[in-house]
Amino acid sequence: MSEHPAIRLAGMSNAATHGEVIVNALPGVVTLDALSHIDPGAMEGKVLLDTALPLKRHEGLPPTLTGVEELSLAEQIQHAHPGVRVVKTLNTMAAPLMVDPGRVPGDHVVFVTGNDIEAKKTVRALLRQFGWEDDVIHDLGDVRASRGPEMYAYLLFQLAASFGSFDFNIAINRAASTGGDIRTAHEGE
Repeated sequence: MSEHPAIRLAGMSNAATHGEVIVNALPGVVTLDALSHIDPGAMEGKVLLDTALPLKRHEGLPPTLTGVEELSLAEQIQHAHPGVRVVKTLNTMAAPLMVDPGRVPGDHVVFVTGNDIEAKKTVRALLRQFGWEDDVIHDLGDVRASRGPEMYAYLLFQLAASFGSFDFNIAINRAASTGGDIRTAHEGE
């Protein structure tokens, strides 16, 4: 602390009370328990930027996930804390890339999901401060859509083992538009 005297240490409830945005970078398997120890009033109305993955690391690598097929960790947080504005992001890459997207050359994306449009705008602004350009911040929709990025974790670890590094990210290449919206094309099926 002597190297950074302006930085104060605080317990989770105190930090949540004073922070504008709460960042959940805890291991996913302890997230719900840890958040349950914070005074709900301290989190009410706050944006919770969730980067956690519900990984079972004790089973070796690549880790497996805990139950995201039914509810993602982000959905579980939202259900447990309905007054919190949960936005899932930055969980499809390793930590160094989260705050330094230029570390990997070329175009690659970061996803955001969440129910609150204003909370997603707040998170987009933070992502831009980290160096992510607007055109590579891809909104997947409401908090239910966080299942996909969370489930990507298994492939993330497989790729890291194959490459011998976590210095990579997802790029999306699309064909020219061929017509209607897939969501409307499948209505009524």
